[in-house]
Amino acid sequence: MKIHPTSLVEDGAILGAGVEIGPFCSIGPHARLGEGVRVVSHVSIAGQTSVGARSVVFPGAMLGGSAQIRGDKTVDAKLVIGEDLRHPRMRDDKLR
Repeated sequence: MKIHPTSLVEDGAILGAGVEIGPFCSIGPHARLGEGVRVVSHVSIAGQTSVGARSVVFPGAMLGGSAQIRGDKTVDAKLVIGEDLRHPRMRDDKLR
């Protein structure tokens, strides 16, 4: 597991083996990152968010923020991202 020193991973976050978190990222206390997930840089993962194994989260992404629902009802929302999701033209050596 590699976590860049400028990134914040809150207590309670679950990180799988081989997770890599790049610079200026924020990982919330209810996030789950599967084995081998790469969070490239400048990413925020909040709320009940799960990112599947070997997926790549690209710079500037904001995952799991508050749901945009009109009215007074509170909804417990979850975001689940599957395994092996990445840009099809991105080579591994270009992400390091």
